[in-house]
Amino acid sequence: MYENIYSLLKLMHSVNSICGRKKFQKIVKILQNFGFPFEQRFVFHLYGPYSQELQNDIDMMVEAGLLKENFDGAYTYEINREKAEEVIDYLEKNKMVSTVFPEKSDLIRELNEQEPSFLELVSTIIYLSEMGYEREKIREKIRELKSHLFDRYDDAINFIEELERKYKKQP
Repeated sequence: MYENIYSLLKLMHSVNSICGRKKFQKIVKILQNFGFPFEQRFVFHLYGPYSQELQNDIDMMVEAGLLKENFDGAYTYEINREKAEEVIDYLEKNKMVSTVFPEKSDLIRELNEQEPSFLELVSTIIYLSEMGYEREKIREKIRELKSHLFDRYDDAINFIEELERKYKKQP
């Protein structure tokens, strides 16, 4: 139970804030693909991979005061650093988590700098790959499902390959 909260706190600790629910979802999905310890299950949704479990965890963290949620046309999540650090320390000291959160804050920041629609495309490609689609079938599926983003398909593939080179995708 604490593993997901711990991982989300460590994620937020790396970036301080994430602007947009869609962006938050896509960052977690992409990080999950790179071996980060997020256990939330994703399904395909209108904007690509979506996890109701993740949204529930985020909502619970807002309710507990670990994250601040602001809405100004889009939701922005900001870490309550002091409270979050207390929880992280408590969980680690009391050995309540076995999760090892990778020290790849550059990857997290790089994802957080991307536009939500680009992350939607990247996470959809990753999701389809995890579902067993081959490269050419992924291209066809993206053209079908994300025609409004298809012109960035090659950019997204290059981005994924660059991330895999830089951050050594974990099994």
